[in-house]
Amino acid sequence: VSSGEEPVNWNGFMTAQGGFSGFADVQVEQSSLTRPGSTGTKSARVWTRDAGFNVKANGNLTLGKINMGSISASDPANYNFTETGNADHSEAFTDMPDSIVFWVDYTAADGMQEARMKATLHDDYDYRDPEDAAAADHVVATAELNYSPTGGWVRMAVAFDYSGPASSVDYILVTFASNAVP
Repeated sequence: VSSGEEPVNWNGFMTAQGGFSGFADVQVEQSSLTRPGSTGTKSARVWTRDAGFNVKANGNLTLGKINMGSISASDPANYNFTETGNADHSEAFTDMPDSIVFWVDYTAADGMQEARMKATLHDDYDYRDPEDAAAADHVVATAELNYSPTGGWVRMAVAFDYSGPASSVDYILVTFASNAVP
């Protein structure tokens, strides 16, 4: 990943859509820091940035696409979504795993912040996270974790909760955010 590029199969603000996408900036980069025991040589670094006007823009890395609909991070017009008609912004997936495993080395600006990972298995629908009432009907399972600064590389495993209401797995939407609170 070069400067201004996003990791293969992953998306950040550089490919976002929405009325505020013109204010997007690079918030993901390639890093040479890797977890212990890895044969890989790169990882993705995601960070929060000062967007001006006393606004902090959370770092966001997703298998879907980011919709930037508002300057207020908690506004429902801001969400990630599976764009089922676009292979660059969706991840077809038909398995039913018991958990998702990932490694993180998370440092926060202050020790009180938490980062977030959420994975949602869903049916053939442009599912969005955070979900609205319509998206909730298409969920098969979710795995979600808010986590504190790690002080180095830590392996995380999060179980999927298969509580539905949907039952056909067609896609997975995974999001990593530098702050659990929008």
